[in-house]
This record gives sequence, C-alpha cells and structure tokens, in this order.
Amino acid sequence: MSKQQSDMIKFIAMVTMVIDHIGVILFPELEWLRIIGRISFPLFAVQIGIGFRHTRSIRLYFRRLLYAGIVIQAGLALVVLAFGVEESIGMLNIFFTLALGVATIYFYEIRSYLLVVMTVLVPFFCAEIGIFFDYGCYGVTLILFLYIVQTEPMRLLGMTTLAFMAVYLGDLTSIQLYSVLAVPLMYRPAPLSFRIPSVVFYWFYPVHLVVLYVVGFLLG
Repeated sequence: MSKQQSDMIKFIAMVTMVIDHIGVILFPELEWLRIIGRISFPLFAVQIGIGFRHTRSIRLYFRRLLYAGIVIQAGLALVVLAFGVEESIGMLNIFFTLALGVATIYFYEIRSYLLVVMTVLVPFFCAEIGIFFDYGCYGVTLILFLYIVQTEPMRLLGMTTLAFMAVYLGDLTSIQLYSVLAVPLMYRPAPLSFRIPSVVFYWFYPVHLVVLYVVGFLLG
C-alpha cells in the first residue's frame, strides 16, 4: 500500500471519528452519527499495523503514542473540569489503546505469545480498578488481528466475530457491529491527493475534542 493510499485511510478515519464524537458530545440522540463513527477505529487499527511495518524504531513509535496519550489525557481532564463535562476521569483516550496495540504486535513478532495474551488482557485488569481503555480488550485484539490478516474476506469474518463477542460480553453496544463497514475501505483505497504528516493526528485528536466540548458548552 502506498503512502497516499495509507493517508486516504487515515483521512477517512479522522472524518468518521469527528462524526462519531459529534454524536457523543452534541447530538447523543442521533444514533446514525454513532453508526458512521463505527468505521473510524478499525481504520486507525489497520493504520497502526501499517505504521508498525514502516517505522524505523518500534520503541520510538510506541513511546510517541504513549506520551501523546499521557499529554492528551491531562489536557482533556482540564477541559472536562473547566466545562463540567460528564465524563469519567478513569476513561483513557484512544492513544493508550493504540500504544497497547503496538506492544501486542511487537510481542507477536518476537513470538512471545504469553506476553501477547497478557497485553491483550491489560484493559480487562485495569477495568477492575476503575481505569478503562477505549474499546478495551476488543480494541487491542482488533489491532493485532488486522496486522496479521491481509485478505478482505478474512478481515470481514474476523471483525464480525470480534464485534459479536464484544457486544455479547457487554463491553460494547450493538452498534459496534457496523464496524464491518470499514472493511471495503481497507481494500486498495484511492490515493489521497495531499499528504497528511503523521503529527497531524496527534494534534487533530485533542483539538477537535476541545472544539466540540466548547461548542457543547456554548449550546448548553
């Protein structure tokens, strides 16, 4: 996959993420916004695998995601307090899940399968003490799965199975089943006509959330 095609996946993921968060923050009664938003995470998950394959330093890649998560978490905590947003402080932002996904792929590549299982289960054990990863064990597993599996039929089957399991276990709502809509977008996407620097997402994620929180505060 070319850099331009990868950027197209990233661009679609960012757009659908914004739509999802508009539904969460501004219009929770409009379920169709959340349905469209189900496309976002699988695309970011597949991007993690692409990034893992092309990064010059896996450790730097992991640290960059982890440090971004820590900084963003601190910033969003201030926003939550400032605007009275009803959100649990124990809910970690998506960068922690993405970083955990990188660690899981690394352990898979070095064939340390016990550490793979332990890393996948980190969100489960953290939830027991009130710390919640976005998408939980499902999210980490999906990142690893999309890294391993390259064929679209198997991605569709696997993603459907994982989504059903997550819904059945009560970790996610039933609309997560719509995440399978992301599969066709992973297959030979049209190249994006402009380049998206990797740093853009690190800024885009917190900035768009802050903007939505401010808009929600003003409208409320």
